[in-house]
Parts: sequence; structure tokens; C-alpha cells
Amino acid sequence: IVSARLMYEVLGGVGNAHAREILVDWDESTTYDTFGPVPGVQGGDRVSEILATAWVTGSTINLWDINVRQSLVGWVEDPAANRGWIFQAAGPTTLAAVASSEYTLAPLLRPRLVVVVNNSGGPMLVRGPLLQQATPTSIKILWRTDLASDSRVLTGPDPLNLATETLDGQLVTEHLVTVTGLVPGEQVFYSIGSSTTQLAGGDDTYFFRTPPPPTDSSPVTIWAIGDSGRSNPDQFAVRDAMLAALGGTAPDVMLHLGDLAYNFCTDGELTDHLLGVYDQTLRHSPLWATVGSHEGFNNNIVAQTGPYYRTFSFPTNAQSGGAPSLTESYYSFDHGTVHFVCLAGIGVPVLPDSPMLLWLEADLAATDAEWVIAFFNHGPYSKGGHDSDFDPQMTAMREIVLPVLEAHGVDLVLGGHSHNYQRSYLVDGAYDTPTTAEGHIVDNGDGRPDGNGAYCKSPGMNAHQGAVYVIAGHGAGGAKPGNHVLMGFQDNEAGSLLLQIADGSLSFQNVTFDGTVIDHFTITKNLPGDVDGDCTVGIVDFLLLLADWGPCAVCADCPADVDGDCTVGISDFLALLSNWS
Repeated sequence: IVSARLMYEVLGGVGNAHAREILVDWDESTTYDTFGPVPGVQGGDRVSEILATAWVTGSTINLWDINVRQSLVGWVEDPAANRGWIFQAAGPTTLAAVASSEYTLAPLLRPRLVVVVNNSGGPMLVRGPLLQQATPTSIKILWRTDLASDSRVLTGPDPLNLATETLDGQLVTEHLVTVTGLVPGEQVFYSIGSSTTQLAGGDDTYFFRTPPPPTDSSPVTIWAIGDSGRSNPDQFAVRDAMLAALGGTAPDVMLHLGDLAYNFCTDGELTDHLLGVYDQTLRHSPLWATVGSHEGFNNNIVAQTGPYYRTFSFPTNAQSGGAPSLTESYYSFDHGTVHFVCLAGIGVPVLPDSPMLLWLEADLAATDAEWVIAFFNHGPYSKGGHDSDFDPQMTAMREIVLPVLEAHGVDLVLGGHSHNYQRSYLVDGAYDTPTTAEGHIVDNGDGRPDGNGAYCKSPGMNAHQGAVYVIAGHGAGGAKPGNHVLMGFQDNEAGSLLLQIADGSLSFQNVTFDGTVIDHFTITKNLPGDVDGDCTVGIVDFLLLLADWGPCAVCADCPADVDGDCTVGISDFLALLSNWS
């Protein structure tokens, strides 16, 4: 079975309906009220995991088209399990109306099941490839086939020279191959398939670039998006706008800030609303994701079970840097001089001595990265769709997690949950509930080099020099943001985020669905002329520049060499004067 889609109409009304597999026998005389051993549909009459959810979008008839391949594959493996599906209203029963297709005189309004089968005799690609756990010398590649086969990845320096084979002889439909022996910071072309069949790749559209080592400050490009998984026009427009902004290049890192696939992060929804939508990027760029509220509905975040965990392979034992978390629900990884921390705002305890907080302390204490970026769905500062002063998960992240992050010099914190765009000033120490701004704004400017000036921090990880907080839950549409005292920049258009880190600076853009850069800022840790690294250019820097006048003994260790020519001279003095503050 290559694909299986169930199409049906939903009449206008209130609420939504969950589609689940049935667990009890029934026949055509059964009604909704007489269903099961106990009259009426009971919890034990259907599987707890939701396949999909249809929700009502007004008073007109709505066509729904859900991916039910997972059910049919399971029923092929165990025909006795096939008892069909049930649609159960999730709203108040007083608002529910149930109608069977035999009462529908119009054939086009009856439910339809469309199944595509593979008669070729060999495996076909169902979804993927998906890149995971990238390191300077290795990467994991995941894909799914309709028929079980062995797994083969070919890699090489160009599409016509894929001479290195990685083969796993186990016969599976869920393929995971770890490619090792790679060179840091190099572009690698690849193909995936079996020992007898190539399923994808082998041309110039299938490649990835290995991360540089942690000491390498090569430029890093990051695409971050949140709350996107609806497969609606806004999601596609946001995707296309970012692809245009990238100009044909692939981001080094793709971050997803949670709520990957509405409405319940089912297997089919992940295929349709995430992997299928971003396939052009996911074949090039490793995806790193965090759990959002909708992942919590259909997945067990403590036990790490459910469609989310079957789809991804995130590091549990510091395979990509950082400290071992022993769970895929929160983890860290390195890309060059950037240390990324992924946290969970739901499903796990968020308490001072909880496992996640103890791990976070150990992880941040063990890294000496130049940049620290944290991401999780339940952002700590938000008004609009969710209010961080009243949402318990958002409040917990602010009161308990932020003190740890800021004590270790976090630079940028990305979240979602509210379906809008909100961005803070450079702030520190605002842990109170309700949130107050007094004494917590380190720099109340716009952070723009072409405006009030970039936000400035000392090189490295330095406690309590301020961080920028962003809500980016606008990946599939925007909503009206509220007025938060710390979030001075906001917008209600759909969009996503483009980050570029190079030459001691982090440049940030909010790119909307039509390609407009609606907000931008820069954090610099390399202010020209700031010889002593205190974010101020003054008399001390001038005296240090004079002391180093002349050729530098070691170019890389000569902070007074502002223009980078390995000599401290008049051009460096003039650059210092131009940034005097």
C-alpha cells in the first residue's frame, strides 16, 4: 500500500470529530447509541491514538481528506484487527448530529476511500528522506517504504561519484542508516534505497553539508518555524517565501518550535503536514524539533512513544554534542560555535530539581560555545493567543527555566504556542508573574544596525548580559498579538525566521508569507574597537590599542586589530573612534 486516503464531508456546526480505529465487532444494524457491549460509544470501543481530526470551519460543507495508510498497513499485517473507523464528536453532545451515508442521496457526499497499491514487486518510497543527528563526521538518514527491504545509502563528492556505500541488511519498512567517516564542513551528495533499487537521490538535488567542528566559526544559517502543521495556503506561502529568501541555498539547521502537525500529530498528519510540505529542505538540512501542545495529545512525552517518536531520531546520549539527556523529549546539539538547547514545556516535570532542569544545568556548564540558542514551544513571554501570565506551562518555563538559561549566558530564546510574532528587547531577569519590565530591559533599542544600533554582548557565555525572546507561532497563519511589556516588536502576519551567525554577530529576520522582512535585529559580540570586550568603546580600548601598536605576534589573538590585517595602526584607530561610546 503506497497511500490510503479517506475523504468525507463535514457539515457546518461547532466542534470537531476524531477519527479512530474500532476495537469491537459491529454490523450494519448498529447505531451510534447502541454501539459496543455497553450501549453508546465507550473509551474501550476504540483505539486511544487518534488518526486525524476534522474540525468545522463555518456553516458550509467542508471536505476532509485524511491519511489512513497506517491503519490499512496494520490491518494487512493482522486482518482480524480490521473493524473499521469511527468518527467521534469532540464537542458537547447537545451540539452533535450523526448521519450515516445511506441517508445521503448525493453520491459525492458519501465517504470515499482511495487506496494506491504497488504492483511493481519492489519497494516504493512512502516518505523521506529525513536527515537527523548531524555531526561533523556522521549523519542519520531516515525513510519509509511500502515493502520491507534492506537499506542502502550511497554518498560521494558529486552526484556522479557516489562510491561510498553504507548498507544495513535488516529487512524493514522504517529505514534508519547512520553514515559515518564524513569530513567536517563538506558538501556530500547521496542516494537512498535498497541493495537492488535506488529510491531517491543520485542527482544534484540530494545533498547535505556536515557541520564544522565546535571550534570552527564558519557562518551558520538557521531557518526556524513554529506552529505550522496545517497544510493550509498560509503554510505553503511561508515556506515559499523562506525558500526565496534563502536564494536557492539550504539552511545549515532547520528548527521547528512545536505543533508540527495539526491537530494531533498523528502519523498521517506528520507525513502530510510536515514531511511532505518541507521535503525540498528536509533532503538537505537536518531537522531539530521540540514538542508542542499538540504533540502532547497523541504522544507520551515521558515514555517517548507515539507517532512523533516513531518519526524522529533525536540524540539521547550527546551524539551531536552537549550532555546526555537520556530522552528525545529534550536534548542539545552543536553546530560549529553555536550550542542549541531543545527543552520540553509539557509532558515532563518543569521543577527546579526535575530531571530536565538538572540536565540543563549540567549541559550548559559543560559547553564553552560562543553562542547559545534555546528553543521550546511554550515561550515565556506572550500575549495574544496565549497569555504567559496565566498559561501554567509558559509561567513555569519563565519562573524555573529562564534563571538557568540566563545564568549561563543564553543569547536567543525561540518559542511558539501563540499564533503570532512577538519579539523582545534585550532583557534579563524578568521571572516574576505577572511579568514586569522595570529593571529587566538591558537595552531598550530596536537592535538594528540601521536603527538604534545592534545589541552588544561580550564574547562567549556571560551571565545576565541579556537575551532576546521571540514568539514565532505564525508558521501557518497569524493572529492579533497582545501588548506585552517586554515584547516591543510584534506582527500578525504568517511567517518564519531566518538567522545567520557570522563574524561575531547574530543577524535575525522575521520573513512574512509574502517575503517582507517585517522585523530584524542583530546581536554582536565583536563590536569594532571594543578591545576589552565590555560592549563599550572608550579610553581603556584606546590605551590597549596603543599598547599593541604595530604588527601582531599572533593575528588571531590581537583584539586591537580591528580591520583584520594583522597590524594595529591608523585604520584600527579610526575604526575605534567611529564606534566611540
